[in-house]
Order: sequence, then structure tokens, then C-alpha cells
Amino acid sequence: MLHSYELEIVHPVSGRKMSFRAAIPDDMLALDLKLNETFE
Repeated sequence: MLHSYELEIVHPVSGRKMSFRAAIPDDMLALDLKLNETFE
């Protein structure tokens, strides 16, 4: 699964910049914690 915290594009018709943000899902936060514990 790919996840992006922030995505910014230019709308192809209007030319306006569009920004989207999403919180990091709990399962990805748990994975990050586990990997940090493993490789410390």
C-alpha cells in the first residue's frame, strides 16, 4: 500500500493549484513504531 501525507497538483482545466492532506493511518503508524524498535 502506498500512502502520501500530502498531494499537490495543478488542475488541468482551471490551472489552479490543489492540495490534499491525509492523516497517517493507524496501521502505518504501528508499522513505523515496530520498525523503529527492530532497528534501534
